[in-house]
Amino acid sequence: MGSAWSVDGNDLNTQPRTGGAIAEKGFSFQKAYALVRLTWLLTGERELVELRYEGAQDVDLRFAGNRELLIQAKDHQQGSFSYSKLKDVIAGFARDMITVTAREGVGANFPGFRLVCTSAPYEESAFQILRRVFIQNHAEAIAPLISEKYREGLDEDQVLECLRNVLGNATFEILLHEEAIADLTAQASWNLVRFGVPPEHVRSSITRLKAALVPRASFQVSDVVENLVGLPDGHPGKDGAACRLLPAKRSLVMTSSMRTAFLHGAVQSLWAAVANGLDVSRSEVSEVVRALADIRASGGMVVVEGNSGTGKSALVRRIAWDAHQAGTHLVLEVVVPGEVDDASWKAVLSLLMLSSKPLLLIVDDVWRHSDFVEALERHIRPGLCVLGTSRPVGVSQKSEMTMLAIHPVRLGPLSTELVEELRDLISTDREPAAQVGTGQIARFMEHGQLLALSLTLQGGSLNEFAANVLRPLRTKAAFHDFLDLCVPGSYDQSAPLSLFERIRPDGIAFWKDESFFGLVSLQKTKNGVSRLKVGHSLVAQAILENEHLSIVDRAIQFCDICDSEMVAERRFVVRLLRDVLADDDLVEEVKSKRQLLADGIQKLFDHASFSDAHRLAKMLLSLGQPALEQKFLAAAKADRVIDSVDVGLALSFRRREDYEELYPRMLEFFEREPNAPGRRRFVYRVQDMGSPAQQLVVIEQTASWVMKHNFPADETLAVLQLGVSATERAATLRLEPMIEAYIESERPSITILNTVISAARRMKLSQLSLKIIRTVISVLRRADAWDSNQKDLVRRVSELIAPEHDAVTRAELGKMIVSTFESSDSPRKLMKTVTAAIIVGDIGTITPIREAINAMRIQGWQEADQIERHFIHKFKHT
Repeated sequence: MGSAWSVDGNDLNTQPRTGGAIAEKGFSFQKAYALVRLTWLLTGERELVELRYEGAQDVDLRFAGNRELLIQAKDHQQGSFSYSKLKDVIAGFARDMITVTAREGVGANFPGFRLVCTSAPYEESAFQILRRVFIQNHAEAIAPLISEKYREGLDEDQVLECLRNVLGNATFEILLHEEAIADLTAQASWNLVRFGVPPEHVRSSITRLKAALVPRASFQVSDVVENLVGLPDGHPGKDGAACRLLPAKRSLVMTSSMRTAFLHGAVQSLWAAVANGLDVSRSEVSEVVRALADIRASGGMVVVEGNSGTGKSALVRRIAWDAHQAGTHLVLEVVVPGEVDDASWKAVLSLLMLSSKPLLLIVDDVWRHSDFVEALERHIRPGLCVLGTSRPVGVSQKSEMTMLAIHPVRLGPLSTELVEELRDLISTDREPAAQVGTGQIARFMEHGQLLALSLTLQGGSLNEFAANVLRPLRTKAAFHDFLDLCVPGSYDQSAPLSLFERIRPDGIAFWKDESFFGLVSLQKTKNGVSRLKVGHSLVAQAILENEHLSIVDRAIQFCDICDSEMVAERRFVVRLLRDVLADDDLVEEVKSKRQLLADGIQKLFDHASFSDAHRLAKMLLSLGQPALEQKFLAAAKADRVIDSVDVGLALSFRRREDYEELYPRMLEFFEREPNAPGRRRFVYRVQDMGSPAQQLVVIEQTASWVMKHNFPADETLAVLQLGVSATERAATLRLEPMIEAYIESERPSITILNTVISAARRMKLSQLSLKIIRTVISVLRRADAWDSNQKDLVRRVSELIAPEHDAVTRAELGKMIVSTFESSDSPRKLMKTVTAAIIVGDIGTITPIREAINAMRIQGWQEADQIERHFIHKFKHT
């Protein structure tokens, strides 16, 4: 992707481009103009991607598609904007056009030019330039201002052609306002507030941005964000947020150690690698880019699937980085998917509303983060796109999607061209790549094992690569602790830092030792629980195989070391045991150590939560320990439902006796943890199995919650559907405050309004029904054109009309229903629509209703007689 400026490098150092160091009234106006454009970068206004502050050459803008606009911002005193000064400006633009023509040729993608000034010209010749007339005459008048040494070898005709292009295409913006600088600063301030800067911090942010506007400074969105003061926690521009804006390239310096870490598979170096072009090209890029284009309008998720080490993470980051640089998307990395809470989603959606381009969220191992995926489904909307990675997983491991468009892209074999590119990458500034047999390379290529091939080319084999990595580490005091981390790392798991701190309370921890850089990363979370992770699971596997370590013994050891009262440590051990027992390569060793494993599992019993107890019970059964299995199952009672993981498992149980036992605990949990996932599933479970009293309580709790959380679609629909199907009408009536609030919200949706109508029919509250009818009329009135769902909504809302409702509302609704007659695409739908029109119609709708009935009779519809009798009865006095 080309992103260099057309006029750059030494071209900027020529005397005409550095000679404007002193402006007529200083650079205040230029900076104020640039300041507004800097704030445009925050939301991609007008697809702006990059701004360069020139000083002498003023402000350069680069937009999506590599379109450039080179701007001169001049603060002229009134009456001083002469033809002579305008010719100087045009000559400056022409020098840029000459440079691009000389470098790129006639077919170049030429920049655009704009003059922005605070004074109108006063001479007829200047007005002619602004009106683009007598272009040849003015080109000939300006050409002598461009000396020979700045003509880049172009002859006189070519220089005149450049001048004609500028004169014919340049644009002019005149700001005739005494307070132009103050107005521009006010615009920038407002843009900052919209982006999320608290008003009390706007002045400081403006000051910092102005100070950053020095000659030759270039800005992308992250360069602007780092100068902002006071962004709230959770904002994508704030350090430590769960979803973060990508940094600028200058923040991603590729050091030799970082390069080595990347070649060894370290995830923490991926952004630096792709930003510096160190990744290898993949044929699947075009397919992923097309899939992203497909979901742009509706929102959705593209998932790149592949086994460990196939290059999924590098591929999605390459695509995301190119989108970030090109300005096609505003890109956010979801650093810790488990921490994307309601506040994070609110910040992301706020940014989406402001942005002129879609948001792209990057998520690794997306299906392992069910809470994130469920929340994504609740919040999905046009322009919200996710690009995730995943190992191949079964349908049962994926969330049950109803509204989320998902495009899987499976990584295939490696191409010969990719392998050659990989050889070149490994050999650059290094010893020649190790000799590897063609058969081994072919196997790696067939199975798409990019990292395994890379490591093998670096070492001769995976075992030799591991040996080379370990050789300088063996003398380290914490070497064996690092090997312990490789055990969960081989299953692509991280481990709680607290556990390893307890193993080695004294001395230098391996995660702080530079010798382990690239092999270990420390992941910090907002709740204070930090975790350790090996650079890549394939590297961990190679290290363990090289050392001939017993993974089973190490897993048993973790049972001994774990502080089972700490949720993070206990859950870590449970996941590790699950993976070890499911590992086909360890079947025989597991059999020989069944009792030791069972003894280790028993140490987790006292503090095992509901989900832990069930999972451990399943493991014990596989170890031939039915008595212990029953002990753990007997302990898995409602009082052990502690967190969202436990609730998620509890909601998967479908036996009534389980529901009756767990209902009180789940109700209390959602009252205590309002932002926890799973609320929608809980409401549906109560709808299926709840008593009338339980349904009433859950309707009250959930209705209150959705009002406080601005009516998230899934939970709003769930509680409405519960109200519609509740055993007793009294439960449905508890929805009245929520429905009142919803129909007064900013943009009620068609889907939810349909369910609101169903609930209102059962409630039979005349005034509420009237408010719903008026809301529907208002929603439809705002629509430019109606789709089939909106037309159905018109008919459905007529079911709420009551005799006491005012004639004006009835008449307007009647006209709306009549307007849908011709588009009714089936006899059944037309009959329902005509019947609805009869119910609400007045004298103004008699004629179209009669015509519709006559058309039915002509077509021989038997139902026409019944509808006509209804029609005659309704209008017999008319």
